[in-house]
Amino acid sequence: MDERLAVLEVAARHFYGVKEIEHLLVGLLDLMRSDRLPKDRSLAALDALMVAWPPGTVELLEFTMRELRWPEVQSSLTMSAANHPDFRARDQARQALEVYAEDWPTGQIYRTYAE
Repeated sequence: MDERLAVLEVAARHFYGVKEIEHLLVGLLDLMRSDRLPKDRSLAALDALMVAWPPGTVELLEFTMRELRWPEVQSSLTMSAANHPDFRARDQARQALEVYAEDWPTGQIYRTYAE
């Protein structure tokens, strides 16, 4: 998973929008919902991302948690939105939390979630 996250970060630094990185997000979602990666390893990796918030983190959290809706990630995002020392990280956490709502209009940017 670490290698895939590194590739996502590089791609997110070089491309604007999600069109060019959605295939990477699909691959990560497939890995996270498979038996190949234990959930606790996925959670640890996501928690580590929520400390530094490198490029691609918001997109990864939005894309994967819209389907998976893991309560552990929702809890971490809520804590980050309230307590992270960087206001930009708090804003990113709030943005990622929107995927847990019933209605998620922002999801239209992803081909996978577009209606």
